[in-house]
Amino acid sequence: MRLGCALHEETDDLGDLLRADFFLPGGLVFRLMTYRGMNENTFELFFESQLPNWQERLKKITNALAMSPADILWINDRYFDTP
Repeated sequence: MRLGCALHEETDDLGDLLRADFFLPGGLVFRLMTYRGMNENTFELFFESQLPNWQERLKKITNALAMSPADILWINDRYFDTP
């Protein structure tokens, strides 16, 4: 599977970060971010999750990145319930 990707270096209110926006076939978009000072090979994953099928979207993303769901250390599942 080919991934479209755009890389950005920027600074927000939490500090300097590196952001990668990915575009999967079928229109699924997600973002990986890591802040300067985070542990190496640690990143945050963001995607449109406030949908009934967020678990399926997460599975597609981990498959595209050749990750196991066990590689995910924490999921902010409270966010899924916010309007």
